[in-house]
Amino acid sequence: DKIKTYTVTVKDADKSFSYTGGVQSWIVPVTGIYQVEVSGAQGASTTYDLTNDTGAPGISGTGEVAGGFGASIVGRLKLTEGTTLYIYVGGQGATGGVGGWNGGGSLANAAGSYKYCGGGGASDISLSGGDWDSNAHLYSRIIVAGGGGGALAWVNTPKLAVGGYAGSLTGGNGGGGDPGYGGGMQSGGTAGTNGVSGSFGKGGNYNGTSSVGMGGGGWYGGGSGGDDSTHGSGGGGSSYVWNAENASYYPSTKSTLVTDAYYITTLSMNTNRTGNGEVKITYISAE
Repeated sequence: DKIKTYTVTVKDADKSFSYTGGVQSWIVPVTGIYQVEVSGAQGASTTYDLTNDTGAPGISGTGEVAGGFGASIVGRLKLTEGTTLYIYVGGQGATGGVGGWNGGGSLANAAGSYKYCGGGGASDISLSGGDWDSNAHLYSRIIVAGGGGGALAWVNTPKLAVGGYAGSLTGGNGGGGDPGYGGGMQSGGTAGTNGVSGSFGKGGNYNGTSSVGMGGGGWYGGGSGGDDSTHGSGGGGSSYVWNAENASYYPSTKSTLVTDAYYITTLSMNTNRTGNGEVKITYISAE
C-alpha cells in the first residue's frame, strides 16, 4: 500500500503584529519551537529648503534628512501552549517632536516652529503586559529591537544630520556637532545640550526650543541631540536578546517570569527598518 502524507496546519500558530499604538497579546496555541522577527521603528525624518540660502557651502536646494533606521532581529525559542506573550510594536517618530510609541524621545516643552524630530519607538516581546513605560512591561522583555534617533535639519547655519541608527546591540550615535549618543547594554545614551539622556526602555526627550532630533527607544534609549551652536540629531536605541550570553545585562529587578526557559537563539541582527515597527511569530516545529 502507498503511504499517504498529510500536512497539518496548526491554527493561529503564525501571527503578524503591526503598529497600533497599544499593547497586543497572543496566546501560544501549541508547544513547539517558534521563530520571532522583531523590528523597531525609524526616527522622524524631516525636510529642508535652502533654495535662497547663499551661506550653505556644499548644500543647496531642497531635500529630506532621514531618521535613524530601526533594528531588526530574528531568533528562535521554545514556547509552551497556553503562554501569553505581550507584543509592543514601536511607532515611527514624527516632526513636531512627537516620539514614536514605546519609548521614542519627545519634545518636553512645545515652543516655536522649529523642526523637532521625535525618536522611533522600540518593538519587543514581553512576558507581562501593562503600559509601555510600566515596570511590569520593561522588566519582563525577552527580545527588544531598538528604534532610530530623530533627524536634524537646522537651516539657520545650516546643519543637516541623519538620526542615529538603532543598534544590533549598541545604538548608533546621532550626527552634527552636539549629538545624542546611542544607548548601550547597561546604560542610556548621553544627550547633547538641553537634551535628556536615554534610560531603560526610554529614548531621551528634549527640553529646549530649537531644531534637534530626539533619542530612539530600546533596551536602553538613545540620548537627545543638543542645541549648542552646532546642534545634533538623536542617538539610536540599543537592542537585546534574552539568552545566557546576555543574561548579565538584565537589571537585578527583572520579573521572576524571565527564566532560562525563554532563552532565545539569535539568528540575525540588522539595522534596516524604515517606518513603523513590526513583530512576526512563526511556528517552526514540535521540538
